[in-house]
Amino acid sequence: METTIINKTSFNEERGNCLEKQNAAIFISLGKKETEVDRTFLNEVIKALWRSKKTLVATGAGISVSAGIPDFRSENGLYNLVKERYPKVIMKGKDLFDANVFRDINSSQVFFSFMAELKLLIDKATITPTHTFIKWLEEEKKLLRCYTQNIDCLEKKLNMNSQLDKKSKNVNKIVQVHGDMDYVFCVICRANFDFNQEVIDIFKGGKAPSCSSCELKSEERERSGRRGLKEGFLRPNIVLYNEHHTNGELISEFISHDMRRKPDLMIVIGTSLKIVGMKNLVKEMAKKVHEFKNGKVILINKIELGKEWEEVFDYIILADCDQACTKLKNGYKIYNEQVIKELQAKENKKPSKTKNKNSNANLKFKMVKSTITVQKTKLFQTPLGGNIKESPAALLNNGI
Repeated sequence: METTIINKTSFNEERGNCLEKQNAAIFISLGKKETEVDRTFLNEVIKALWRSKKTLVATGAGISVSAGIPDFRSENGLYNLVKERYPKVIMKGKDLFDANVFRDINSSQVFFSFMAELKLLIDKATITPTHTFIKWLEEEKKLLRCYTQNIDCLEKKLNMNSQLDKKSKNVNKIVQVHGDMDYVFCVICRANFDFNQEVIDIFKGGKAPSCSSCELKSEERERSGRRGLKEGFLRPNIVLYNEHHTNGELISEFISHDMRRKPDLMIVIGTSLKIVGMKNLVKEMAKKVHEFKNGKVILINKIELGKEWEEVFDYIILADCDQACTKLKNGYKIYNEQVIKELQAKENKKPSKTKNKNSNANLKFKMVKSTITVQKTKLFQTPLGGNIKESPAALLNNGI
């Protein structure tokens, strides 16, 4: 079955769903609800990935659920877990991740003990197929940058650079927009320390470690006869609600840098996009990608996000993150192999252009050349079923 798509308008007879708006997203279901139409549209996503040279990725907590780390907003997420565990202290799970949590002794104790538990979960977590997919994009020289809301630092287990400094803009592939759980910092002097077992043990008791850097500075002043300084306590290096990222300006520079590099594809994975900052970032980057002639913006998520996003995304894949990323990666490899075979076959059909001094040989070459006919374009069988009305070689020659 051949499916033709003009702009982004399509009629899906199997679902009885007409996408009349020119900029309406195309929904793709995978798994049990997957249809032939879904596979055809998925092939278009694979084709867009194959074309891309500068891919932006944005990720949320959904990509780490299979690693053993709960997300925030689902039924079994962190917000509900906190509310169930500390009903007398925490009114809403979200309150535990608010900067105001330190104003109350009881809520701050809950915060520190919960951070110790979360840190232990993170340390035990293993990388997922989705993390492997992002690493594969880097290896294929396609990944421009990955902006992640996650604080678990699982990308580091794949040796992906997340260093934030002005010199690393062309090297660092991971930007952690909400901080990380690898470090703790002092609320006064901002000194960083490893989030090690000693810190975990203190957090477990609902307390915060004192800052050794502040202590040293205060002792030095006291030895010189001056008044000691106020000493701070340590907290996880994460961004809470109602506070700014300590590296906010630097992250803004990274974003501007990436915008100037003209990204041609964006993949958003495993996020509800409820956080205003990330929500705005995705929308701005989507506009930049759509400035590119064949630029596409793709969402991979288990649930729909609402009508406002249907004009932002070109394709919305409703599926498990790991399942979708594995299909994209495998489909890409199959497609790429077929492209190579098609090009090799085309190259083998070309007549030899080696000149021969023998005039009869030249005459024979001319006769052979004159009999060559141009083949008509055939429907190309795509990796996961469905047809595309261009061969891989034609796509390559057209600069797609």
